[in-house]
Amino acid sequence: QIKLKKREQFDKTTLAYHSNILFKYTRFAWIRRPAFHWLVNPLEQLATNLSQYQEFLQKQLITVTQNHFSFEPVKKNNSFLTILLPNLVRKSYIIDRYQTLVDFLEQ
Repeated sequence: QIKLKKREQFDKTTLAYHSNILFKYTRFAWIRRPAFHWLVNPLEQLATNLSQYQEFLQKQLITVTQNHFSFEPVKKNNSFLTILLPNLVRKSYIIDRYQTLVDFLEQ
């Protein structure tokens, strides 16, 4: 087996750089010629997608960072079980299956 080199992760500055370059290409006069007219919309779409992906990665980084910080209280207080977002819609057969357990835990 050939071990492949791990691809580097995308970072927001690289994505923003490439997105800006692609947007600049779509503004050049030579790309507006009939021979390249078919290329303008796909380039604009790719540049837009890269920009949106960069924004998504930034939001995900913030979310992941917040989640990592939220684990601290859970680690300190691990003797209790807390349901943060309970599932309020349950099928009747699931309720019946676990009713004994629920009754026991509520005592």
